[in-house]
Amino acid sequence: MSIRMRNGKGFELTVLGLLTLAGFDAYAPLVDDQGIDGVLRVKADGQTRYFDLQIKGSKGWNGIRCKVSSLPPNGVLILYCDDHKETLWFLQDECLKLFPALDPTWGDIFLKVAQVKQFREEGRNDLTRLMDRLRQPSAQAAVVP
Repeated sequence: MSIRMRNGKGFELTVLGLLTLAGFDAYAPLVDDQGIDGVLRVKADGQTRYFDLQIKGSKGWNGIRCKVSSLPPNGVLILYCDDHKETLWFLQDECLKLFPALDPTWGDIFLKVAQVKQFREEGRNDLTRLMDRLRQPSAQAAVVP
């Protein structure tokens, strides 16, 4: 296994652990063949809702790369910075607006210090806010009665 793949899997497992500690039901697939790093189960208003999870991480914020066009349609993107031990979360439809297509080779996400600061101010580093957001009826998800 390459060091890049090893680090990527480590970041995924770290984020799944952080989500679990924040009160999420987080599940890891046995095979990563569809670009889904995890599944979140959220209960709200008598319904169980499922969200595909994509996790991207790096040692620093400026090392994170992701192609927004490949995110699952009902998905959640979580970016993880190992240097800060911090996450930032985004719903898939928000990603299309926040990160316009820039480079088909490297991806669309190239974080700058000012962006990270803005996302922190918006509460995107708070996983309890993600839980609140996913419980809202407007959040797109697969719904199971």
